[in-house]
Amino acid sequence: MQKSCAVSKSSNTLITHEKVSHKETRVSRMIVMIVMVVSYMFAELLVGIIGNSLTLLGDSFHMISDAMSLVVGLVTIKLSQRKADKNYSFGFKIGEVLGAFFNASFLISTAFFLLTEIVSKFMNPEEIKNVDLVLWVAVGGVVINIIGLFMFGHSHDGHDHHDHGDAQVKTVKHKHEHTEKVSHSELHEHEQLIEGKKNRAKKTAKAKKQMTLMQEMAVYDQVLSDEHDEVHPTQQQPKKQRDMAMHGVWIHVLGDFIGSIVVIASTLVQKFLPKWKGRLYIDPACSLVMCAILVHSSLPLLKESMKVLMMTSNVDTEYIKKQILKVKGVAGVHDLHVWTFAQGKEVAHCHVVVRKSKAICAENHSRIQSEVARAFHDLGVHNVTVNIEYVGLEEKDVFACFSQNVCSEQNAWCCELQPKKVQA
Repeated sequence: MQKSCAVSKSSNTLITHEKVSHKETRVSRMIVMIVMVVSYMFAELLVGIIGNSLTLLGDSFHMISDAMSLVVGLVTIKLSQRKADKNYSFGFKIGEVLGAFFNASFLISTAFFLLTEIVSKFMNPEEIKNVDLVLWVAVGGVVINIIGLFMFGHSHDGHDHHDHGDAQVKTVKHKHEHTEKVSHSELHEHEQLIEGKKNRAKKTAKAKKQMTLMQEMAVYDQVLSDEHDEVHPTQQQPKKQRDMAMHGVWIHVLGDFIGSIVVIASTLVQKFLPKWKGRLYIDPACSLVMCAILVHSSLPLLKESMKVLMMTSNVDTEYIKKQILKVKGVAGVHDLHVWTFAQGKEVAHCHVVVRKSKAICAENHSRIQSEVARAFHDLGVHNVTVNIEYVGLEEKDVFACFSQNVCSEQNAWCCELQPKKVQA
């Protein structure tokens, strides 16, 4: 057992170290990229004006958005590291989502701005001047953007990978190729420890009658958490969602890379096909392709960030409701809400109706709260508020709201969208 505990502490230390290291790496990458992007942005802007290249000018404006996206990403990463306070009780993690929303919106607005210029260029086509200069600047842009793609290409995805051993010997594999084997006997010791914790929790709940219901629920939840961690040491954890802020930056870099390729294509056509009549339309045509790519790559990020800001969730609330109704003593469920307050972090609350025949039992109250919360925990929702409403045995409207009885008429927020119980 001592060995297993040591492994757990070591794993937590490694995970914490990797989280800090990952954040520091993201910051350093962004600072390096900001310097390169800003420097090259001025080069493209200057050469685009001298060479009369709409694509190069458009790409320079896009690089302005790249620089802004990098700055926004840098600020949101630093902001997300701040701890929660009395005014921001959920913390600042949602700042990364705001940054992603800003980056996606800015990219789409840039694309529409370029679209107006493209229409004008189609109506009055102009030849690119100083083709060689424009070409070499575009080649330099490709080099910078390739560096950016390698720097940010893996940062916007999840990084957790867990391997599993055979049926007899469980293998816990941590990052940095650190492995530790847990034998069958050690797992049996885990089970005995869990049973002991459960018994101690029950004795504690009975002995301390003054313990609040929230404290009892916390004790029970801790036992459930220990059971999950110790009985299933090798259970595969859910994959991390992609880093939304870094993904927004990556889209900017990808779009700029494609823009540089477009510039190279248009300049090569004008350089080697000087007598072709259609050469003047290559520049606006390529710019049109670049706009389409920008919009196509930005819309998914815009949609994803909007879903978080609109507090949506992918959790099946109907399934959770069915699981809650299976809890012993629960007669009805209403005002069930699940939302995302930050990327990958779900919050939920619900009202549960329980029939009572005698005085309210504190132990039964705590059991119902814990079992209802467990229905959410099983689907990855770990921040849950359960409001229990007691009704008489003869009550039939178990799916109506009873909490409005304690709300004032001026601030009737309790079960605002639910059917209200009409009092006789």
